[in-house]
Amino acid sequence: MNKIILGTESLIACCAFYLIWWVLAFRPDGRKMTTWFWLVFAALFGLAGVVITVMGINSEKPGISLFGIGPMIAGIVIYAVLLYVTSHFMHRQVTTELILIVGWAVLEISALDTMQCFNSVGGITTKTALILMAVVILMAVASMVAYLLYYSLAAVKGYIDGMIPLILIAGTMIAELVVVSIQG
Repeated sequence: MNKIILGTESLIACCAFYLIWWVLAFRPDGRKMTTWFWLVFAALFGLAGVVITVMGINSEKPGISLFGIGPMIAGIVIYAVLLYVTSHFMHRQVTTELILIVGWAVLEISALDTMQCFNSVGGITTKTALILMAVVILMAVASMVAYLLYYSLAAVKGYIDGMIPLILIAGTMIAELVVVSIQG
C-alpha cells in the first residue's frame, strides 16, 4: 500500500507541475515564456506516479479485490466511445487530456480497490473505497465537461477552464491521502 501512496504523491506533484506549465504557457496576455522544463517535470513525476502506483496495485494483497481488471476494461471501452463521440459528433480536437482523464480515473479506482484489500492492515474500508471511487468518477465527469468546453470559450475563460481538471484531480488525490492517513 505504501507504493500506492508514494505513486499518488508523485501524481499530485505531476498535477502541480502541469498546472504551473499551463498557467505560464497559455497566458491570455500572449507573453511568451520558457516553459518546457515544467512540462518535463510533470511528465517525469506523472510517469513515476503511474509506474509506482501500478506496482502497488499489482502487489500481494491480504484481501479480495472488488473489481479486478474491470476498471481497466471499462476504461478502454469508455475511452474508445468518448474518442469517437467527441471527435466525430462533437468535432472536438483530440488531445492528450482525454486519455489522461480516463486513465487517471481507471488508475485511481484500481488503487482504491487495492487499498480496501489492505483494510485489515491499515488500508481503507470497502465503504470508504466505494465513496472515494464515486468522487473519482464525479471528478472525471467534471473534468470531461471542462475538456469539452475548452475550445468554445473565450481566451480568459478557456485559460481558467483548462486549469479545472488539474485542480479537481489533484484535490481528489489529496483528499484520498487525507482519508487514508485518518483510517490507516
